[in-house]
Amino acid sequence: MPSRTAYTILAFGAVSLLTGIYILLSPESMLSMLSLPSASLPSIRANASAAIAMGIYYTLAFVQDDRTFFAATIPIRMLTAAVLGMQGGAWLYVALWEGIGASFTGVILALEGFQSRKIEGTKQY
Repeated sequence: MPSRTAYTILAFGAVSLLTGIYILLSPESMLSMLSLPSASLPSIRANASAAIAMGIYYTLAFVQDDRTFFAATIPIRMLTAAVLGMQGGAWLYVALWEGIGASFTGVILALEGFQSRKIEGTKQY
């Protein structure tokens, strides 16, 4: 059975996958939401493709319950949140999603690590 941390990764992966598909099918909606010029369409499509790929490999990590991968995502997602947050405007929503999601994953991962150490250290009679 996957860990609770795995479910935070699945949630992020599912949203990334679905958002990527939506944006790939309707890139103009993202241009409007982020107030970007039409010249940004190639970048929007590239980001949509990256979101789809992320969604797939986050889902794979969920299936494998890959705790090392879960831990590795936290600092890069926090960095992404910081960079996007500095852009302001609608990017702030994306930054909040990244930062809150990464923080939640980190807290759950830490709690699970603490609980497993506590169980391992228990004497059995």
